[in-house]
Parts: sequence; C-alpha cells; structure tokens
Amino acid sequence: VHDGDDTFIRDLERRHPDIKILKGECGGATLAAVHAVEAATGDFILFLHSDDRLGPDALVRLAACAKERPEVKIWTGYARIFRTSPDGSEQTLRWLIDRETTPLSLGNVCDDIPILSARFCRRSVFSDIGNFDIAFSESSDREFLLRALMAGTVEASLDVLVSELRHHEGSRTIHSRPDWVPPYFAEHVALADLWLKRPNVGSDVRR
Repeated sequence: VHDGDDTFIRDLERRHPDIKILKGECGGATLAAVHAVEAATGDFILFLHSDDRLGPDALVRLAACAKERPEVKIWTGYARIFRTSPDGSEQTLRWLIDRETTPLSLGNVCDDIPILSARFCRRSVFSDIGNFDIAFSESSDREFLLRALMAGTVEASLDVLVSELRHHEGSRTIHSRPDWVPPYFAEHVALADLWLKRPNVGSDVRR
C-alpha cells in the first residue's frame, strides 16, 4: 500500500509485476496497514515498511513450521537494526535474536520494540480480534499485539531472521534525533488507561 503519487505507483507496478500494489489515502502507515489487511487473501500477514528488508530464509522456514504446527497463530522471528554509511556499507546496531526480547510477552509488548515486522500473523488473528485501531496511529503495532496477547493467541519462534529494520533520521521510531519526544508516548498512556479500566484485568497484568 503506497501513500504517494500515481507516477511512483506505476513505476512500482512496472518493476514488480507480481506484487499487488494499492494506492493509499495519504493517511499514514496505520491506515495503509488497515487497507492491506482488508485486501489480504493469504494465510499469513507480515508488515514491512519500504525501508526495511525481509530475511532470506524467512518464508521457507515459515512454510515448514506452519505445516508442522498449524495451531500456532503468530510465528515470531529475529530482527536486525542496521544503518547504511555514506560509503554504502552497513553497520549492525542491534540484534533482537534471543528468547528474552523476541517472544510475544507482556513485558516485551509494553517495553522496547514490539517488532511486529518480525511476526507472521495468521490472517485469522485479525478476524478474531479485529484490525488495527487507527485511534492509535502512532502505536498501532503495540496496541494490536496487546490485544493478541490478552486474547491468548498461540505464538512460537521461527528461530530465523525475519526482518532487517533500517535506522535513519526520517524514521518515526528507529533514529537518533536528539531532544525529540516520540508522539506515541501520549498514546501509550491512553492505552494503559483503557486496559486498567477493564474489570477482568488481573493484578499481575495491572502491575
């Protein structure tokens, strides 16, 4: 889903004839993701921004694991954060590859990077818990994964690199701009308030 002009879309269609490209409404990444979910027809959905990359072995590994364990609804892989130097070389800034930072746990979803772009979600998950909430346009990945976690969605690890996330100063989340207050902070407070108002939330989850 591309939010830009028609000329760029036609160029994408020419270079990638096997990819279905939809025109966005210039409403941002969350609204584009909503449209993508509505248009998707495959068994799994993965979100990659235009400045990120898919791991070379991710799809083969997913096919094998999904066949072996059809009850798993979210398959989580590893992620790499990198930046490109002026000379074109790449520098790895961080790996998210261990069993502490990658699983779909409450601690990981609330703190650090929720790494939705390293999680293959069965399309049925969106049918079960709903699409992304555009009211949380700056933190829709965290809000969605919280709902999936609270619903008891079965998740497992792929143990392979799924996404490479590019660090650059134009990114909304992965950058090093000083004195910048992320706009998703206010949404995080509102999101916490919504869950804390629910009577069926246990004490451990509240804490």
